[in-house]
Amino acid sequence: MLERSIRVHPKVCPWISVRLKELIRKRQQAFYSNRQGLAYRFYRNAVNKERKLRKGKYYACKVQDLKGINPRSWWKEVNKLSGAKSQNVNLLNALNLPDFENLSPSQIANGINEALLEPLRQFQPLDRESGVYPLPLEDNPEFLEVTPERVYGNLSHLNKHKAPGPDGLSNWCLKEYAELLYQPIADILNSSYKEQNLPSVWKHANVTPLPKIKALGTALEVLEVVEVDLLENDAIFDLRPEGPSRRAISVVA
Repeated sequence: MLERSIRVHPKVCPWISVRLKELIRKRQQAFYSNRQGLAYRFYRNAVNKERKLRKGKYYACKVQDLKGINPRSWWKEVNKLSGAKSQNVNLLNALNLPDFENLSPSQIANGINEALLEPLRQFQPLDRESGVYPLPLEDNPEFLEVTPERVYGNLSHLNKHKAPGPDGLSNWCLKEYAELLYQPIADILNSSYKEQNLPSVWKHANVTPLPKIKALGTALEVLEVVEVDLLENDAIFDLRPEGPSRRAISVVA
């Protein structure tokens, strides 16, 4: 078998072929020689046609099947084919809150600190005079305690591509700034365990109801019910020449 070695640059798009590179080279030569000439227009149209053809074949062979299997990879390849550039995510731009539009970075930081303290503000000290007393505990009660290292490990392994919760705080923010957030989160958890009360804002959740999918048609649903009723009867006889048999009826749809 004849073998031929070709050079492939790691930054070159996978749909670019040797023929397309050659057409691009000839187009550039014609452009620098006479950009108003017929040669440049010919190779320019040839490059555009070949590029669209290669992208279409690459999508049909490598990308099309990913839409139902791995949507994330499908979007990544589609953005690569369309030439979309990834935007640099800035924390200040990602906040997108009306209250933080005209504030300085220090004021925004103070606002974030206030938001982190919000779960602790609902804890009110018990009033001894009202007659409400906590349940008696053991002499040396043992409360659940989470270490800051464990909190940091969990924050570091968050999936940043998952949707946020009701608080709207993105997972990428928790993962990116885990070194700053793990200690206060650990303190909140340990305090909640000792007081036996979790912050109410941590008990909210986004519940997406599952739509009822009608997999079978009406006729098939009726047939399914009839088949179940028939199979539940003990005295079922077959009309075939072999004679009666129990549970011998089979429904073919």
